[in-house]
Amino acid sequence: MDQRLQDQQRQAEANAEKDRQALESSIEAKTEQIRDLQRQLAQSMATLDEWKAKCDAAVKERDLQQQLHVAELQKSKEYVMKEESMTCHRC
Repeated sequence: MDQRLQDQQRQAEANAEKDRQALESSIEAKTEQIRDLQRQLAQSMATLDEWKAKCDAAVKERDLQQQLHVAELQKSKEYVMKEESMTCHRC
């Protein structure tokens, strides 16, 4: 009976060691997956930052063009009003 208990104990220890090794292997695989995901996230964030910078630059350029367009329209309006004013004074 004592031998049977020792055999069961050895089998339990062997099973526990197999389980420990399987868990260790699983943890290592999951750790590598996490590292890969962290690298992908870092790359995605860098790409996002690049596109955000490009978008910001495009918005600034658009705003500048709008301001220039408004200034040109204002100059044209002032010129037309000045011409109309001069024309009316000649009448």
